[in-house]
Amino acid sequence: QMLSCGMNTFSGKWAFECGLPAKTSISGVTILVIPNHLGIAVYSPKLDKYFNSKKAHKFLTTFVKKFDYDSIDHVYGAGIMKKMIMKSMMPSNSQQDSILLLYFAKTNNLREIRRAVAKGMNVNHRDYDFRTALHIA
Repeated sequence: QMLSCGMNTFSGKWAFECGLPAKTSISGVTILVIPNHLGIAVYSPKLDKYFNSKKAHKFLTTFVKKFDYDSIDHVYGAGIMKKMIMKSMMPSNSQQDSILLLYFAKTNNLREIRRAVAKGMNVNHRDYDFRTALHIA
């Protein structure tokens, strides 16, 4: 519900512009949530005509665009997981490939799973919870 009504009467524009859930208050606090990743609270008391913090709106939209979190698919977490993997890993290595295989299993991307197995990726690689791609699929 934060995505559809958290930014008062500006919620529809916010959802289209940013695509991530946020909540604002007339005190000037705005909270942005990037599901499965982080939450950010910004305070600036000067409000716009929608009773949202002007500076918080500017900062959060810049933040979302700079780190490329500006797509509605991130609300469900899959896009964020892929971006975190892509941004945090160095050039290709076997561990990165195995993590990508876990991601492909999570998103039910059978085409990429087949390519990964054909390339010889480690299908037995375990995540932090000791799950393999087969467990996740």
